[in-house]
Amino acid sequence: MGNRGVPNLGGYRYWLLLASFSFIFLSLSACHQKNNDTAGLPTEAATPQIVNATNVVEKSDLSQIAVLIFIELPDGFSSLCTGVLLDDHYILSAAHCKSEDAVKMYAMFSKDFYEMESDEVYDISEIYIHPDYKPRGAGVAFGYRNDIALYQLSKPAPKNHIRTKIFDDQKMPPRFEFWALGYGASTGENIDDSGEGVLRQKTLHARDYSNDLPYFMVHQKQGGVCIGDSGGPALIKRGSSYYVVGTVSSALYGSNQDRCSSEAIYMNSQYYVSWIKSIISSFESKKPF
Repeated sequence: MGNRGVPNLGGYRYWLLLASFSFIFLSLSACHQKNNDTAGLPTEAATPQIVNATNVVEKSDLSQIAVLIFIELPDGFSSLCTGVLLDDHYILSAAHCKSEDAVKMYAMFSKDFYEMESDEVYDISEIYIHPDYKPRGAGVAFGYRNDIALYQLSKPAPKNHIRTKIFDDQKMPPRFEFWALGYGASTGENIDDSGEGVLRQKTLHARDYSNDLPYFMVHQKQGGVCIGDSGGPALIKRGSSYYVVGTVSSALYGSNQDRCSSEAIYMNSQYYVSWIKSIISSFESKKPF
């Protein structure tokens, strides 16, 4: 990576954990120490390795939907999240991915951090955090933190990257199947960066979904989102369009050694669609003719 002119990715610095009742609340953004020495459902799944997932196939639709968000921090550390492109300038992700200590933030349009070219790295110029966002430790129940944000690019996204949509008023069933996408670790058993930086996919199942709730839960005892997958989309396809029905916020786990094998919490994108549209439309109205 060193000669590509993009930020470097190394080992973890820490995980941020918060006790919540009999579970542990786990924020899924990943923190790293830079290493200056290193640089319908699809059927084309690749090598098995998100946890118990498959690598996204090169040039498939899913390889051109997710975005890697890289946050440069002071003292040689960095943080990693996942996002999804909504239009030419906006990425939807988690609010907690925005660090107060951030020196610089980048959006990376590649399925593999370690094979990224410099022209796939874009500056993030503005961040719009939901006005009612509550950080960890604010005494708010995990699903009501409004953990959602829009990250604005400094220039239009690559033309070949797929723009996703959000339902306005589509009535979703209480349970449904979706794709999870993320650049996170491939195991939650060790506090390291195992498999991180590579885009993976997994089919998961939402439960107890309601248009009237800001979140929904996902069982993932057979694997699912993990550290580094924060902000990653829950995707479904209708016709030729991909819809984001949720974004990863956090995970809950009990006594299991694997921190990513119990349940995940997704913010409900449709619940926030009015706020999302207001941010995007405000930008559009300011564009020169």
